[in-house]
Amino acid sequence: MIAKIGDTMNVNRMKLTKAISLAALALLFCSIRAPLACADDAIDEKIAEPVQNLFLAWENLDHNQYMAQWAPGATQYDERGHRRRDLHEISQRRSADFKKYRHVEMNYRILETKVTGENTAEVRVEYFMNLMRQDGKEVHDGSESKPNQEVYLLVYDANNQRWLITENHDYLGRQ
Repeated sequence: MIAKIGDTMNVNRMKLTKAISLAALALLFCSIRAPLACADDAIDEKIAEPVQNLFLAWENLDHNQYMAQWAPGATQYDERGHRRRDLHEISQRRSADFKKYRHVEMNYRILETKVTGENTAEVRVEYFMNLMRQDGKEVHDGSESKPNQEVYLLVYDANNQRWLITENHDYLGRQ
C-alpha cells in the first residue's frame, strides 16, 4: 500500500493532538495537584537553561551563543589536565574549536539542579560528544557507556533576569 501525503498529514495531526492533550493534562496536574513540585521544575529548568544553551551552541557551532551563557569573570577548570581557563581563554578556545569542526552531535543528561544560595545554583551533567572535523575525521569525547561528568556553578543576573555560568568543572574523575 502506498501512503499519500494526506495520510501522513493525518498521522502527524493525530500525533500533535495527542501531544497537546498530554501537555494540557500536565498543566492541569501542575495547577491542581502539585503546584509546588511544578514550580520547582520550572525553577530547575530556568537554572539549567544556560547549560542547555551551551550544548546547543556546540551543536550549532555558534561562538556568540556559547559565550552569552557565561558571567563576566567566569572560570573553567579541566580536571583531566588540571588546567584553569579565564573567560578570555574560554572564548579563544571555543572560537578555534568551532572552526575546527563541521558537525557536532551532543548527548547530555542533567543529573541534578540545586539552588545553593540566595542567587547561586549548581547543575551536574553527564555528556558525550561525537564531532566531525573539517577534514572528515571523527572525534569522540566520552561515550554512552563512559560519559564525561561536569559541574556548573551559576549566579542569577537580576538585571537581565537570567542565570549565568560562573564556573565549569569538566572531566570530573578523569586523569
